[in-house]
Amino acid sequence: MTVLLLAGLHGAVSGSDFRRDWEGIQDSLHRVPPKQREWWLHKRGLGDLLAPQGSTAPESVGLSMVGKFGRGPSVEVTGQDTLVALSLGSEVALVSFANPDSPRVLSEIQLSSMAGQAQLAGSRLYINSAGTFEVWDISSPANPVQRGRIPYDIGDFWVNDTFLYFIKNDTFKVLSITDPASPRQLGAYRDSGYFLAATPNTAILGDPDAGLYFVDITNPASPHRAGSFPAEIPRSAAARGNLCCATFESRVEPYPIRFVTVDISNPTNPHQLGQLNNAGGYDLYLDGPYAFASGRGPSGGSFQIVDIADTLGPQLIGNSYLSGYKYGVWSVASSRLALVANEMNGLAVIEITDPAHPQFDTAFLGAGAALDVHVRGSLCFVADEGGGLKIVDIADPTRPSTIGELDTLGEVEACYSVVTDDSFAYIGWFNAPMFHVADVTDPAAPRLVAACEVFEYAQDMVMRDSFIYAADNYKFEVLNVARPRDPRVVGTLNLPERSREVVLVDTLAYVANFGGLLILNVADPRNPRQVGYWGRLAYGIALQDTIAYLATYRGSTEDVMLSLNVANPAAPSLLDSVVVPRAVQDVVVADTIAYLGGYGCGLMMVDVADPANMRLLSEGWSPPSWIRRLVYAAPYIYACCTDGGVSILETLQTGILEDSRKPSARLRVWPSVTTGRVCFADAAPARWTQVRAYDALGAEAARVRLAGVRPCSGEIDLGIVPDGVYLLRFEADRGSHTTKIVKTTRR
Repeated sequence: MTVLLLAGLHGAVSGSDFRRDWEGIQDSLHRVPPKQREWWLHKRGLGDLLAPQGSTAPESVGLSMVGKFGRGPSVEVTGQDTLVALSLGSEVALVSFANPDSPRVLSEIQLSSMAGQAQLAGSRLYINSAGTFEVWDISSPANPVQRGRIPYDIGDFWVNDTFLYFIKNDTFKVLSITDPASPRQLGAYRDSGYFLAATPNTAILGDPDAGLYFVDITNPASPHRAGSFPAEIPRSAAARGNLCCATFESRVEPYPIRFVTVDISNPTNPHQLGQLNNAGGYDLYLDGPYAFASGRGPSGGSFQIVDIADTLGPQLIGNSYLSGYKYGVWSVASSRLALVANEMNGLAVIEITDPAHPQFDTAFLGAGAALDVHVRGSLCFVADEGGGLKIVDIADPTRPSTIGELDTLGEVEACYSVVTDDSFAYIGWFNAPMFHVADVTDPAAPRLVAACEVFEYAQDMVMRDSFIYAADNYKFEVLNVARPRDPRVVGTLNLPERSREVVLVDTLAYVANFGGLLILNVADPRNPRQVGYWGRLAYGIALQDTIAYLATYRGSTEDVMLSLNVANPAAPSLLDSVVVPRAVQDVVVADTIAYLGGYGCGLMMVDVADPANMRLLSEGWSPPSWIRRLVYAAPYIYACCTDGGVSILETLQTGILEDSRKPSARLRVWPSVTTGRVCFADAAPARWTQVRAYDALGAEAARVRLAGVRPCSGEIDLGIVPDGVYLLRFEADRGSHTTKIVKTTRR
């Protein structure tokens, strides 16, 4: 009944509860077909609110993104020959089906925001994401290169030759992208709706108020509406030659879907050829005598094959049920395979050798919302709602890569939290039993080995020695995992409300709970007991020495972060508070900076050098989607960006500590004969990748990138910075080294 969404939230988000409004928008967007989301937001005045501000920030604000694992819900799939592009989360994966029995991921293009439609044409890949349109050279699909970027959120689009066609803010536009780095507008005219399909001469658009309508694009400099077709709420269309196939939804309950064939040889006077009830969906793809449809059908959520050899009498000949939202569809004709972008399950592969009996074969690249991470050495374990456990290699944080996953397709595979030791991962699982143990001795092949019935899946967990401390909703539980294949609940404590996070310091567990900050004594794991309380709803918590930083609710369009003295856990005392924009979800502290993330805002930074006098600094980085959890594993912050995957952020400290280790015996630093320059050379085994200069407050003054080879030598220019003490940090693939210099200018 997706028609109800069209009468949903009106007007820009404002009023007394931003958090509730934002959550409503996010929930609704999941049910709006991707090609219509930009239009849906624009009609409600929400386009500017949800547009990203950019994925990285100048390093002067103390934060930059170094890498990203962007997998999330699948929304669109397209292809060319045996090369397939899948839009999922905040990335587009290029997959080779040259061997249909063993598809291979060639590359994953990371985007600054959520991925939308993609189109392959020759050696170019065109991608629409929230806020940008990008052009990539895929001459080498394993090494794509960006060639252009247009700062537009354009919804759906079509590229033909060197022309880009799209509709934005009630204006149909045609751009020349002969030079993708410098596009120029050729033609435009005012009209409303969302893009669905096109032929070289006719663009097909949809609008719930106008049905299908057809735009003459014969002359790119002068596009104009030619004709229309009554189609209630258009959902999808595909065209070739003079034939247009379209699906639309009725306004009359129970909102049936219809499939029609339309003659568009004369777009000023299109007329219906045939109709098929209860078939269609959110995307169509035409291949030979067949139309493939995804999203709606007799089974309530299906993939369908419609025979259109007789355009006057289309026939539904095959149907296959797939769970979840299904948006994009495409087929690899040479392999007799159909592919469906199947939200949580990734890319669903369907065998269509017998079109009357399509058979689900497999699915891969499945992912949903990243809710939690645990970093251990060079591995990052991601708890993914709807996608299971993902194990990501972060040895090179600039290029995270998936090496293993635990995805029990066909069952409920949602993970909500994860913690690990050397050989096992402990997972808060969605379905009973709600605590699972996986053997991850071989990260490339994790396997479930045990489970334990708990009160509910854990929202967060921490591990110490052989015990796991789990914060569930309404319950705190302690599990003994000394024998990982036989986990046991040994202690419990009722909680007043839902939990979000738990931090363990010595024998105290601090639980961020909707009923307040709860301080529990866990010295006896069999008998956890509450010893302290701060009565304010808590979303996230970070501890530094005896100071607790609490992300809590303020109401209206703002939240607040508190600093609490918890030296006496029985009587926490308020030190200071700072108001932050929008709705926060979590907080971490690195050195003297607290980082907060949440709904509809960038990652906010607060100066906590003096916990009794905190200062809001800035919003240093805008995530691809809202932030559910922040984890600090020095020197990086891992931001769980729900639908946008996990982003890895580097913090540039506000104060740089000198290494306590002895200097490298072979590292030499000396002044250059050129004023303001410092020379360095090192023949030691370390492969230095860059050297940075920081002033005494931690602001970066200069940087030199190195080749990562030995012996290493070079210069760093300090000519334009003022005199003073500077720290040079030499960074290698394994570790770093810091040395101090003093700059003086002789007069």
